[in-house]
Amino acid sequence: MKINLHRFLVSRLWGTLILLSFFSYTAEAQLIQIGTGTSTQSTTGISPYGCLYEDGKVQYLIRKSELNALGINTEGNFSSLAFDCVTPPGQSLSGFSIRMSHTTLTTITGFVNTTSQVVYTTTSTMPTTGWNTYNFSSNFMYNNVDNILIQVCFDNSSWTSTGGVRATTTTFTSAHGTYMDGGVGCGTSSLSFSATATTLRPNMRMMFAPKTAGPGGNPYLFPPIGNFAYDKGIDTVWVNSPFAFVNNSIGDSANYWRVEG
Repeated sequence: MKINLHRFLVSRLWGTLILLSFFSYTAEAQLIQIGTGTSTQSTTGISPYGCLYEDGKVQYLIRKSELNALGINTEGNFSSLAFDCVTPPGQSLSGFSIRMSHTTLTTITGFVNTTSQVVYTTTSTMPTTGWNTYNFSSNFMYNNVDNILIQVCFDNSSWTSTGGVRATTTTFTSAHGTYMDGGVGCGTSSLSFSATATTLRPNMRMMFAPKTAGPGGNPYLFPPIGNFAYDKGIDTVWVNSPFAFVNNSIGDSANYWRVEG
C-alpha cells in the first residue's frame, strides 16, 4: 500500500500519535521467555528469592544474541519481568526491587557495580508457585546494541528459607549474587558473602514493545522497511509500506498526519 501523508493544521495538539493504515495498527508488545529449562535454581545468592539470609542482591546477564534469537531486533521498551517460582521462600521479601542497565560484559563472574535504572520496587512481595510478574513503574528502553544486566534485591530483617525458581543452563556465566544478614540489600555496594557465579540462570519472561518513534522524533515505521527519513519542511510524503506509525512528538504541535490513497 502506498500512503500519501498530508499535513493539516490543528490547534494545540501536543505529542499526538496517529496510526496510519486502513485499519487501526499498533507496534504490538510481545511476551518473550528467556530460558525454557526445567532445572531448579535455589542457591542462596542466585535465586531471586534467597531468604536464607536477611539481605540479597543478585545479577543476571542477558546477551543481545539471546534477544535477537527471540525476535528482539530493534530498540524498544521492556515493561515487565517474571520468574517461575517452584518453591516459594519461607517469607515475603521487603523492599523488593528490580534494576536494569546496558552492559558490554559478555560474562558475569562477580558483582558489577554500575549505574542502573530502577524499574520496579515494592515495600513487600510474597512469591507464589508459578509465574510471578512484576509490572514496571518505569519502562527500560533497550538500545538494541548492548547486553542487559538485571539486578534483583531485597532488604529483610529476618531470615527463613530460600525459594526456588525454574532455570536454564546458559553457554556462559550468567548469574552472580551477594548476600548477608544485617546489611542493605538494595544499596549500591556488594554484600559480605558471594555465591559462586554460575551458568544456571533463572528463566524469565519479559514484555517488550518496539520503539514507536525514530531518532529526533521522525516517523518510525513498523514493521520496519529499512531506513526512512522525511523533510519536515515538505507537506507530502509517500511511504511504501502496509503500515506506518507517525509520532508527532517533535514539538510541531500544530500538525498531524492523515492517510489518503
